Amino acid sequence: MNKKKNNNLLAVIILASGIGKRFGGGMPKQYKKIGSKSILEISINSFIINNNNNDIYVTYNKLHEIYIKPIKKKNSTINFLLGGNNRQLSALK
Repeated sequence: MNKKKNNNLLAVIILASGIGKRFGGGMPKQYKKIGSKSILEISINSFIINNNNNDIYVTYNKLHEIYIKPIKKKNSTINFLLGGNNRQLSALK
């Protein structure tokens, strides 16, 4: 049986490669924890729960490998891509 793809589904791009300079602190804000999960994990989970997504893409900064590695491990079905030098270039990835 062929499963027909729903054309109403969305692709999600989460731009998470920023350094959080304005936020301050020792780590970028997307990796700060609220309870036991990072802000990025909370964002990813909110889209996983929504079944109207074809694909989820997350851009990240190559300098943040220490933070992103455990998140990538937990979310093997998500596409993780290195971000660009600015938000616009990350979105083009």
